[in-house]
Amino acid sequence: MTTLAQHTSTPLALSETLAGRRPFARLLESGAAGVVIVDLSWIGGLTEAAKTAALADTYSRPLAPHDCTGPVVLTASTHLSVAAPNGYLQESVRAYYTSWYADLVTALPLIAGGRIAPPPGPGLGTALQPDVRGRKDVIVRSSRG
Repeated sequence: MTTLAQHTSTPLALSETLAGRRPFARLLESGAAGVVIVDLSWIGGLTEAAKTAALADTYSRPLAPHDCTGPVVLTASTHLSVAAPNGYLQESVRAYYTSWYADLVTALPLIAGGRIAPPPGPGLGTALQPDVRGRKDVIVRSSRG
């Protein structure tokens, strides 16, 4: 990625599947990352994503959170996008946003006029639908951490 970045004027948007901020530090130090993409479900949650956003800001790199892992991650990512000084854009998947995301949560971020805003309210501003765990089409997995 570093070699490619050195031979193009197009900023490279990297890398939504990295876990933790340390791999992002290497990409930023090498000059490879032009835009930092984080996925809260891969990186280690909102706290680790916020630390990565601050790290990217240190290198004057914009942040673009990824969305493909569900409505809770989209909502948390939207909070990060609007709170981070280097928040650049928030990815969303229109087909998911306009279909099954609303089946799982009580509120979604508002998307209008090319902008996104987190739902109002305490915490993330959303919760799982009250009946979601009892639905026949839902598979519930849990672990003991």
